[in-house]
Amino acid sequence: VVGYDGVGNLTVANGGNVAVEGYDDNYHAAIFLGRDSGSSGGILVTGASSHLDVLPGTGSVIVGLGGNGSLTVANGGYVGDAASDSNNIAMLIGYDAGSTGTVTVSDVANIDGNTVQSEMDVYDGAITVGYNGTGNLVVANGGYVYSDNSDGNDVGVSVGTNANSTGNVTVTGVETNSGDESELYVGYGALAVGYNGTGNLTVANGGYVYSDDSDENGVGVYIGANANSTGNVTVTGVELNSETQ
Repeated sequence: VVGYDGVGNLTVANGGNVAVEGYDDNYHAAIFLGRDSGSSGGILVTGASSHLDVLPGTGSVIVGLGGNGSLTVANGGYVGDAASDSNNIAMLIGYDAGSTGTVTVSDVANIDGNTVQSEMDVYDGAITVGYNGTGNLVVANGGYVYSDNSDGNDVGVSVGTNANSTGNVTVTGVETNSGDESELYVGYGALAVGYNGTGNLTVANGGYVYSDDSDENGVGVYIGANANSTGNVTVTGVELNSETQ
């Protein structure tokens, strides 16, 4: 837990590696950032070869349970999330009403002339941006986010999941020197912008979003999926690509 009732920060840098194993019984979560109301918790993973890994068979990552949580992956850092909760959700950003969670994946590193993108790979469950609270996912300046599993509704990335939630996803920018584009890749299940709440997706300035799968209805991308949901997608000068299987 980073930020239980107070303020907590964890930095993984200069090739540091942190591996997390185990989970709590109430939420089936391995990592909490900003657990209780009024708390604040942040993790920064920065620099090539700096890793934060949630090991298989553990639990989810909750960014903002009752308080404010932030996870930042920068300058070639890496986060690998290979576990999920009982609902097959691996990462929950903005869990409770009144909470705010923000995940930012941005920038690259240059090692001996080779570019290393900042990267977050989520393998064992869905990503929810705004579960019951407010969630923000920002992929910028050559960052890369990969989702390779889905929840029980065949949704791989859900933006504004439950009623009264708000989810915001921004994918923007091309890294100036390397030419690496910012990318959100949904490899399994549908991308839902506004599932039961309000979802906003902005793709701009060379950003790229790719939905490579679909749900059981053959739908790859939902904009306002269910009754009383609201979905907004803005694409400017770039590409949103959906390929159903």
